Amino acid sequence: MRIKVLICGLLAAALLLVAAGLPFAPWAMAGAAVIVQVLFAVSWPRLTGAQTPWLITSVILLSALGATAAGLVSGPPVTNRHSVEVIACGLLLVFITQVFRGASAKHRLTTVVSGVAGVTIAVQGVGWVALGDHRAVLSVTILSLLGLVAAGALSITRLPDRVVLPVSPVLAGALGAAATALPLGLDWVHGLIFGALGGLVVAVVRALSLTSKAVRSLSGVLAVASCMLLLTGSLNWYALQLLGGS
Repeated sequence: MRIKVLICGLLAAALLLVAAGLPFAPWAMAGAAVIVQVLFAVSWPRLTGAQTPWLITSVILLSALGATAAGLVSGPPVTNRHSVEVIACGLLLVFITQVFRGASAKHRLTTVVSGVAGVTIAVQGVGWVALGDHRAVLSVTILSLLGLVAAGALSITRLPDRVVLPVSPVLAGALGAAATALPLGLDWVHGLIFGALGGLVVAVVRALSLTSKAVRSLSGVLAVASCMLLLTGSLNWYALQLLGGS
């Protein structure tokens, strides 16, 4: 994975970290998440070879903004329980856009797959918004980003996927668990899980992007970096709920 992906990911992660420490964290996290969603919506269709990139970008962005808005108005507490409905509407819009291209349109399957995957991933950013309404938002964000950094540092090496895939979650989880020695208000189990989730996302996306040689362009760099953060947001929120968070 190119170092550019790591740099872009760290910049976006720093934005989320700053937002997590601000008052009215759900709104601040929503603003940061929207920025990441915009970057993803613009870059993803170009990475995946969609034939109508701006049309797919519009559908992805509309879905992402809809999910974020639904998350904000669903509280208190803020949740992502409306994500399924938003994804369903987004997928319908993707299919409608391709129907209106006409029977002679080419590469419609590629474009549909790009749109379906893009909508599903972009909507996951609402997980950061939901985390913003939790008392441990700053701690969870710190632990998660430590995991992303640890796995990212390993991922920019030339080590093969068979090494990076198992080692990244372990390394990231260990760093997260060790970080709970700081006054974060969470147990070492929380640090282990949030760190490992970040490491797993980085390792999996790294494997997919290297296979498809996706990081050879600016759009690829932005899409891969923003994809990691969006997926991590929802994974963290679900993990927090399973751990008894409220």
